[in-house]
Amino acid sequence: MAAEGKAITPGGLVAALTFGYWTAFFGTDYEEIWRRTLHPIARQASGKSLRRKDFASQLTPIRVLRNRIAHHEPILTWNLPKHYDSMLRLTEWLSPAAAAWCQTHCRFCVVYPSDGICLEQAQTNSQDQSA
Repeated sequence: MAAEGKAITPGGLVAALTFGYWTAFFGTDYEEIWRRTLHPIARQASGKSLRRKDFASQLTPIRVLRNRIAHHEPILTWNLPKHYDSMLRLTEWLSPAAAAWCQTHCRFCVVYPSDGICLEQAQTNSQDQSA
């Protein structure tokens, strides 16, 4: 930020941190910070506090999926509804209002086939169309 001639602000600094950083920040090395300071940032829908590992266990699979997508790697065989549910759960822990907005505006459940994606069928259909 300073190299770009911009003032360093707390918001700018946080925004510049990578998703990998945040995933690591909620790892076991930071258990004490979670217990002393960070635990109020997220709560279950019931209002019950979360353990650091509950929070962290949701982040790593989301980061891995995001990285696969960013590197244009195939994800069609992944359990995408499970990942979607995990993202929604994490969002709800952080902000119930944001989770409600996501549920209202997200189209994943509408466009993702209820029986999943069958790659063999997709290959057969593409072969039929090329003939």
